[in-house]
Amino acid sequence: MLERLHCTGHKGGVCKKDYVREESLDEQIAVVLKQIEMSDELIEIVKEALKESQKTQVEFRIQALRKIAENETKLRNRLDKSYLDKLDGVISESAYQEMSTKWKNQLRDLERQREKYNDTEFDYYETGGKILELAKRAHQLYLHAESDKKRKIVQLLFSNSVLNGKVIDFTYKKPFNYIAEGLSVLSSSPSRTRTYSLMVNSHPLCRLSYRGMAPKAQTSLITGF
Repeated sequence: MLERLHCTGHKGGVCKKDYVREESLDEQIAVVLKQIEMSDELIEIVKEALKESQKTQVEFRIQALRKIAENETKLRNRLDKSYLDKLDGVISESAYQEMSTKWKNQLRDLERQREKYNDTEFDYYETGGKILELAKRAHQLYLHAESDKKRKIVQLLFSNSVLNGKVIDFTYKKPFNYIAEGLSVLSSSPSRTRTYSLMVNSHPLCRLSYRGMAPKAQTSLITGF
């Protein structure tokens, strides 16, 4: 079930190969998955934060690309003017070559910046929604899944699972660790679910809205559930 399960070797540095029933492993995994099960109300609150973050990211990207285009126009105008100045004898050939090389290098830098913004375009809201829905359904999906699908769920949500005697210590992958941490905070202070501004500004769940999102490569796996 757990292909990367490690023994802690806590007894004298030697791993005892205790027999652990698959039913016991299933029960432990199901309990951990239950910890990231989210209510519909909470999902909608976090999705609203994701939507606001998406808007902010889009606006920032548009402004950055607009600034890049403005700088490119200025540099091209300088290149055109310096070329005419060279033809008119206003500047020397060496001066023209020096300025031309400098401005062309700056244009290449701007092009790299443009490519970076295009490559990092990411739909936080859509992918975040899929992650939240998977967190909500993971427990029930696992309970009713066949062995192959159970393995996929474990691989998608956990990393560095360690067998300590007959007990498994789980570490969530990003962004599910934020969900687990956030729900832990909420369980200690349930009234926070009603405070949207607090959720957006400081709640661990809202880290989903700007960092730790699953990479594009995982989106198809998430969609598969």
